[in-house]
Amino acid sequence: MSRPEPIRVLHLVAGGGRRGAEIFASDLVRALARHEVAQEVAVVTSPVPLAVEYDSPVRVMGTGRWRVPALGVDVRALSAVRALVRSFRPHVIQSHGGEPLKYLALVGGRPPIVHRRIGLVQHRVGRVRVAAHGWLMRMASMTVAVAEAVREETIARFGVDPERIVTIRNAVDRERLRPVRGRQATRQALGIASSDTVLLSVGALRAEKDPLAYVELFASVSNEHPEALLMFVGDGPLDAHVRYELRRRGLDGRSRLLGDRDDMGDVMAAADIAILASPTEGMEGMPASVIEAGMAGIPTASYGVGGVPEVVQNGATGLLAAPGEIGELTRCVLTLLENDSMRRAMGAEARRRYTARFDIGAIANDYLEVYQTAATSPLAA
Repeated sequence: MSRPEPIRVLHLVAGGGRRGAEIFASDLVRALARHEVAQEVAVVTSPVPLAVEYDSPVRVMGTGRWRVPALGVDVRALSAVRALVRSFRPHVIQSHGGEPLKYLALVGGRPPIVHRRIGLVQHRVGRVRVAAHGWLMRMASMTVAVAEAVREETIARFGVDPERIVTIRNAVDRERLRPVRGRQATRQALGIASSDTVLLSVGALRAEKDPLAYVELFASVSNEHPEALLMFVGDGPLDAHVRYELRRRGLDGRSRLLGDRDDMGDVMAAADIAILASPTEGMEGMPASVIEAGMAGIPTASYGVGGVPEVVQNGATGLLAAPGEIGELTRCVLTLLENDSMRRAMGAEARRRYTARFDIGAIANDYLEVYQTAATSPLAA
């Protein structure tokens, strides 16, 4: 008897930077390869070399120089995606986020699309954009929401058929988070004393992430705890502004802006508390940084936005504040700073729970089921 042909999956990602969607795609490709899934990755637009590696053939589609007005679609990338679909002949195309979905909408004769919806849409987004987003999402045969909060919004606000949407929680590859240098050596390399208590922020330095809120929070914390140190991981257009505010407040000596990093295992090992201060209208679905911190044994202090409460068990693996209440979030951080035994217990519980629930190997099977449904179901045709 001949062996069944492996399912072929084409992954589309927006860019080549080290962002959440690209890192998840890399983790998922690696996990699916263990199931003998035939895969290729198409990066819509990116400089080279890529910041994220994939365990499959990777093709960069365009440069971002020539775009269709209004749509923001790279003409060269669109042509390249069409050609790749014809040559690779995937059974399913996996769109990692909304940006790649725009390209697939313009590709004729394509196979079913599985759209991974990562975050929420800001409430102030206008009706025209909401309608456009809804039209794009309804083109997908199946939508994967990373959290129940994302699923509910997708149905209620964008009119996606509930039968075509499934929640598959966010996940990470814990092997990628294994420290190499370890806590002491990493701290020494970063100029962090063994007596310092490190607060860690992971995320792009962009307006929608509100990095200045972390500076405001840290200014209050450092008044009571001069041993605290704030560490940023991520880059973006507000880098210079964040540095200026830290200098203006006299906090530059007690902070580290590390930029983009590929050694998150060591960075996490050097930290003590993760903080997430995205605004109430932020687009947090289920942030991987919170999962990564927990797997590293670090509790999180966060606003209870989006799918964060689906990860952080308030009082067990971290502390949650009401969205937008920076004073309350500051008190959460202070509580963790002032209670070493609580902090360590929450970190240990986070490691135990998150390793069992959010490992990429476990959810790879869920994606395989979605791909098979999308490729064969009359509903998805």
